[in-house]
Amino acid sequence: MLVDGTEENREDSSENAQNRLFTGLTQVQFDELYGARDVTPPSPAALIKSYLVSRCHCSVQCLKQACYGLFPFIEHMRHYNLRTDLLLDTAAGVTVGIIQVPQSMGFAMLASLEPVYGLYVSFFHVLVYSFLGSSKHLSNGTFAVISLMVANVVTRLTTGNDGEVDSYATHKFRNDTVATKMSAQDTEMQAETAGVMAIDVAVSLALFTGLLQMAMGLFRFGVITVYLSEPLIRAFTTGAAMHVVTSQLKHLFGVPVPVHSGALKLIKTWVDFFKVIDQTNLMSLLFGVITIIILVLIKECINERFKKRLLIPIPIELIVVITMTFIGWIGKLPDEYDVEVVGFIPSGLPAPVTPDVTLFSSMVSDAFVLAVVSWIINVGMAEILAKRNDYEIDSDQELIALGAAHVFGSFFACFPGANALARSLVQESVGGVTQVAGLVSCVVVLVVLLWLGPYLYYLPKSVLAAIILVILKGMYMQYSDLRTLWSISRLDWLVWFITWLAVVLTDVDLGLLVGVAFSFIIVVIRTQIASVAVLSRIGDTTFYKPGEKYYMAHSVPNIKIFKFSGPLYYINSLRFRTQLTALTGLDPKKMKMEMQKQRYSSETAVYELTSVQENFEVCYLILHRVLCILPYKAAMLSIKAANVLKKGKRNLLK
Repeated sequence: MLVDGTEENREDSSENAQNRLFTGLTQVQFDELYGARDVTPPSPAALIKSYLVSRCHCSVQCLKQACYGLFPFIEHMRHYNLRTDLLLDTAAGVTVGIIQVPQSMGFAMLASLEPVYGLYVSFFHVLVYSFLGSSKHLSNGTFAVISLMVANVVTRLTTGNDGEVDSYATHKFRNDTVATKMSAQDTEMQAETAGVMAIDVAVSLALFTGLLQMAMGLFRFGVITVYLSEPLIRAFTTGAAMHVVTSQLKHLFGVPVPVHSGALKLIKTWVDFFKVIDQTNLMSLLFGVITIIILVLIKECINERFKKRLLIPIPIELIVVITMTFIGWIGKLPDEYDVEVVGFIPSGLPAPVTPDVTLFSSMVSDAFVLAVVSWIINVGMAEILAKRNDYEIDSDQELIALGAAHVFGSFFACFPGANALARSLVQESVGGVTQVAGLVSCVVVLVVLLWLGPYLYYLPKSVLAAIILVILKGMYMQYSDLRTLWSISRLDWLVWFITWLAVVLTDVDLGLLVGVAFSFIIVVIRTQIASVAVLSRIGDTTFYKPGEKYYMAHSVPNIKIFKFSGPLYYINSLRFRTQLTALTGLDPKKMKMEMQKQRYSSETAVYELTSVQENFEVCYLILHRVLCILPYKAAMLSIKAANVLKKGKRNLLK
């Protein structure tokens, strides 16, 4: 009897659990029913303590790993092959250095600074990054988008930017703009003051940007890259390319165009440009157009078509710079044709000077945006090259490396920079293996700084503007993203278009913020309108798919499988509840009312069953006394009556 009672109890518990499972369980009831383990997450203090313990123990192995992590160049050199790798790195470094010289001068001019400062960036930034960067193929230095963002800050914070003078820090003003308004001595004094102020702003911005990047790297903020999608970044760089092209019109055509800032500055600049287009310097335009034609023909028809046959790409930029400088010297372009040239480039390296930290308060948002954008550009290209060559990069170490380059370079007249996409691809395609190629390119730039710089005096600025316009070819091609995204994801297409439109109509930094905000709105919309479906079983398989899509789908009796493709939180909770009710027919409110009714009827049935049981017990006693002469039959009858009573009670409870 005891064994039989235990089996009945087990049957009762299993049936009870099954009934509770089908009627719905809370998380607490489910945990109690199926014995959940007590897994308590550690507190924040415990997490910090465990992290510090794992990081702050002293040993030779720990010190070695810290050195390898902080200086990836050491790890790269451990597996370096002098016989093969050194030759490849030398060829790649020389090629990149030759390309970097004219590009850096042009990008410095784009940043509203003298061309020589671009050479400083190409030397000091690359020197620091070569030892600290985790990528083996990035070519750090000047980049068009970053130079444009620097120019916005320089233009906003320096004097002499009212449209009567150029916004870049040269020691020469346009004669046709200021000759009638001030004496030559006043013009020279104001120009020199504007030049000093411009480089002061640029180096302070570099220091502030570098400090922010190093802090973000030390606190492991590399994870924020996941919040900036590829369509967002590509739209941002494409829109910034429009600003770069617009800023080079005055140099290409040799006309005075006032500098604008704020919203619609692109449109205002184009309007002012067409107002003075009749003052075009034909000789400047001729030099620029010839440069564009030569660069496009050599790059597209020779370097691109025969890149597998060429040992190294033809350094057409350097050839053009040397040729046009020689022509400018022979033809005396500044004197005879009033062509604006680069001017005097001092030889040697600059003396270290502490940046002006009092300017930090006026560039907080600019420095933060620059820190994020320059790092995103570096990490994006580094990941592409790392996948191609089968190695890993550290996004946090990239922050530290780029920040250290900015901080160190700011003491040597360097403005903020980043990886240049075209140069990095050249360094990898030529055969560069490690950042030894970066050190070789530093040597090439150093030769120009020490000995060859003064010979570039007669280089027309329209030539540098033409070089910049041709370099941006990759950004022009990004407009094809619209067609691709339209066929893949309309929401990503919308993010691309809105970001590009915001950058073009407002400004680079403000447009990026608008793009990020709109991207977050799209994320919220995607979670709020997550797709829903009721899954059905496909034939006799174990696959479950939406039933309306398959003929062989059939529902499982007494089971509804509801699929919600998205995270569940307060924003989409209403949609989840309404769709659950509509697709499954299970309304929690109605279920609760029915359960309350069943509970009331069950309590009534138990009360009635108790009364029946009491009457039955009285009848049993009477029957037992009447049949006292047959105790065996009476006992058997009582046992059967008890079993009937239990089964009846169970059925009523159900």
